Amino acid sequence: MNKYSTARHVAGDWLWVSPDAAAEPSCTPLALQTLLGREFHHAVFDALAGFDAAAFAALSGTLCAGSLAGVTHAATGALASLS
Repeated sequence: MNKYSTARHVAGDWLWVSPDAAAEPSCTPLALQTLLGREFHHAVFDALAGFDAAAFAALSGTLCAGSLAGVTHAATGALASLS
């Protein structure tokens, strides 16, 4: 099973935040401020190169109530689901 399979099985739009996004819609962590005022149902946050707390906080402001967020992290390279 692909490490991003959750995003393929949960309905709704998924924002991918990564320097090398796997799908659209996407943006880099530094470009999150350009998304202010927009809402997404779910998100994947790529923290493989390190966790940017300010970028993650900005991402949380774009999520609708009841959204899912996943974080890829350097420890395992796997997707950890948050809700």
